[in-house]
Amino acid sequence: MVLKIPLGATISLGMKTMKISMSLVILVGAFGCATTKVDHAKMKEISKVALVGFTLDQEKPKEFSITFGSSANKTGLMTGANIKVAEESDHASTIYQALNEHLGTEMGWQMLSTKGIHKNILYRNTLKDQTEGWQNRPPVDPKYAVLRPRRVMEAWSIDRMGSDKKVELMNELGVDALAIAYLDVDLEKGGGLKQIVGAGDYFPKARIRFKLFSKENHGEPVWEEYAGQGDQVEKGTEHVLGFTNANELNNQTVLASKKSFTALTDRYEKSKSVKQ
Repeated sequence: MVLKIPLGATISLGMKTMKISMSLVILVGAFGCATTKVDHAKMKEISKVALVGFTLDQEKPKEFSITFGSSANKTGLMTGANIKVAEESDHASTIYQALNEHLGTEMGWQMLSTKGIHKNILYRNTLKDQTEGWQNRPPVDPKYAVLRPRRVMEAWSIDRMGSDKKVELMNELGVDALAIAYLDVDLEKGGGLKQIVGAGDYFPKARIRFKLFSKENHGEPVWEEYAGQGDQVEKGTEHVLGFTNANELNNQTVLASKKSFTALTDRYEKSKSVKQ
């Protein structure tokens, strides 16, 4: 379902009412949640963008284990306080670069390179503050590895910044907008009869959550996407009792990620087709 909210409209949210100060196109999911929000008028002011935050939450293969006595494997969430930040990863860097190129090609933006971002003193200092030692961050399911590109902050580090700080960073980098992305990768299970004996295939499937903060909008988002779901990859990565070829699985994760990037920009185009 598509909602078109005109400039100056007043909407009620529970006990509160608010007046809309910009024209929004909102795509609403099956359960009534807004999954795509775009301010197309302010999007027209954007030509140069820096992808300054990226987090990859990648499901880890479930390895075979035996528990003796009263011991048991424990599951749950790693709480936000005192959690070490995401680890740098080569394939997270590859995925980040692929998204940077995709946005440049599909959106027609001039994208700042990782080198161009990292040479900025403010960004480097903020990166140091946000990645050294223990950090307070959202809870993480322990079945996921939390990764980030080399020399790039987690998306959360930018997301929680105040609007004024975001605008300051835009000015320092010389861009019109800052982009961040959260990429969630799950392993779909397959393999037919092989699964009976604990073997099978992993098929990575990725979903991107994306935000674009603009200088024109005083550091607030002008594009938010929460349901950029890509298809699972066609080729599975074989495993036996959860043990698999990590390099091959990472390569397939890169392919799955690119499918979610296509879903991201396809959904943006769908929002443009709504009569303004």
